[in-house]
Amino acid sequence: MPSLADAHHGPECLDDTLLTVALRADFAAYDFAIPVAAQPSTDRPTATRLSRLSEVKTLCMRRSKSVPMDKCIYPRLPLLPREKERDHNFLAWVQNEAAVQALGRIVHHRHCMRAPNPDGGVRYLVPDFLVRTQDATYLVDVYARRHPPRRLRTMMAWCDWANALPPEHRGERAWFFAPLAGLPLRDWHRIGGRLCELLAITRVREGYAISPGYCEFAHKSLLTPQP
Repeated sequence: MPSLADAHHGPECLDDTLLTVALRADFAAYDFAIPVAAQPSTDRPTATRLSRLSEVKTLCMRRSKSVPMDKCIYPRLPLLPREKERDHNFLAWVQNEAAVQALGRIVHHRHCMRAPNPDGGVRYLVPDFLVRTQDATYLVDVYARRHPPRRLRTMMAWCDWANALPPEHRGERAWFFAPLAGLPLRDWHRIGGRLCELLAITRVREGYAISPGYCEFAHKSLLTPQP
């Protein structure tokens, strides 16, 4: 498999051509099905349907601001302007790690995770990426967010709801939230750490204590090579 870093710096990225990127021929192998709650405020696990990322048939992007991908329903993905380098490094890591089976990015509001607000409304959640491994689907935050403890609680609640559904309603896998925002991903990669290991370590579990520094538990101890 070619290195994403090499592909990104090739001559094709020197122009600013506007592209309309359609689903790849084998998109079904990399698609994600997101359970949609019938009544988000109910405590009873129910799902009326599965919303698939492939419902969005095309994406528009600039060639110079996008990268080719082999594990996504689209052959290219756009880079976020505000976090272009971190975006590119994370996508390159996904591209070159065999244990990652598929990568997705929510680009339409109908795919958002819907969680109830205390006031009875609905909050729409959009993780930075969806990452599928052999035994789990991860909602991955790579970039910093406002009010991270509140976001963490809401993401955990959504995953708890999804995991209470029958296996066929959640892609036969458990769902976890893996907050990587603020972590030095390049350092973890540099010392030989695997992305799937980092996702498994940082995923939040039931009973996790939420604090303003909820991501700091992985900053130093996990990035220090063990003797």
